[in-house]
Amino acid sequence: PNDDDIDFAVINVDKSKYNVKTGVTDWSTADSDDLGAKLATDITKVGPHTEGTVQKSGRTTGLTESPVWTDLNDQYTFMNIGGRFVHGFGVKASTDDPFSAGGDSGGGVFQGDTAVGVISGGGPVEQGGVTYDMSWVADLDYSLETAGFDFQLTDPNEEPPGDDDASADAGADAKDADSDAGADAKDA
Repeated sequence: PNDDDIDFAVINVDKSKYNVKTGVTDWSTADSDDLGAKLATDITKVGPHTEGTVQKSGRTTGLTESPVWTDLNDQYTFMNIGGRFVHGFGVKASTDDPFSAGGDSGGGVFQGDTAVGVISGGGPVEQGGVTYDMSWVADLDYSLETAGFDFQLTDPNEEPPGDDDASADAGADAKDADSDAGADAKDA
């Protein structure tokens, strides 16, 4: 694998045409026209995964939760997915209750309000005589850094900085302070 073997895309969305959401669907409204009507969580940042469990929102299996596969990840940071190496991390689940399945690719993987990756692929992996379902997650923090993106999430409902009264008041206070300092300098 090469350091730049990543599996993701950044899409600029025209907010005038689409209702941008800051969360991940829980799939409970799949029968409606609005998957975002009920969210599993609001995403406020992109970051690295941590040990413990992660959640995934995907078209085939919906909202699932499973543990990060620590001992697999200690051995591998790249996995061959569909004939291509992808940087990321593994998630461990039973074959009876998989974390992801075909059709979930691209589904958001998150811990709390932090987006940590997207489903890239997976399959059965044997460990200690037991076959597990392994899902490979393309990690967002590494992928964005490797691609050279400085990516920041902003709430589409939040006004841009400087548009609120507090910023206006702070600017007026600074202008008053500059005027006072200029007047003091003239007096001296």
